Amino acid sequence: MRFCKNWHNISEQEICEICTNPTRDQLILCIVQDYRNILAIENTNLYKGLYHVLGGFISPMESVTPSNLNIETLDSKLNNNSIAEIILAHNATMEGETTAFYLFIKIEPFNIKLSPLPEV
Repeated sequence: MRFCKNWHNISEQEICEICTNPTRDQLILCIVQDYRNILAIENTNLYKGLYHVLGGFISPMESVTPSNLNIETLDSKLNNNSIAEIILAHNATMEGETTAFYLFIKIEPFNIKLSPLPEV
């Protein structure tokens, strides 16, 4: 097992099955805390875009800063204008909300549509 070089999902290959699936919407990106969130969302069979795995949430109490998360690769994708919509799938905790706010500030200059995770 390794991490997908595109969006950090777990994978047996260099690029995961979600990224290589031609039926996935390459313009929609769901940002999640870890791969378990992907499993939960995929079980609904409702989402057909890509995922970006942060590898955690910002947590000053636990000394987790943005530099400890997979945000640099997100920056490069935003700079390439390859994303039209971002769905923020975060927990309603202090860490989840802090991370969502940080991402909102980072994404805002790119004029990308931001959406919450739809209720199922």
